[in-house]
Amino acid sequence: MKIKFLRNCNAPQQWTKALCECCGPVQMGYESTYFYEGQEEDPNVFDYVIDLSGLTYRVDYDIIEYP
Repeated sequence: MKIKFLRNCNAPQQWTKALCECCGPVQMGYESTYFYEGQEEDPNVFDYVIDLSGLTYRVDYDIIEYP
């Protein structure tokens, strides 16, 4: 799925950190991230999941591509 932000807003986004070369990236939780009007993102990317629960559909973002 792909979304487009309709206005500037903040949303929690999961982030990862590489602790060592053998383990690879480790999920570290969610961090508030700023998204710009017109920015297109896939909110379901494994390492960078965007929590859209605090945003309003068709006000803050719109779905522009379904899987």
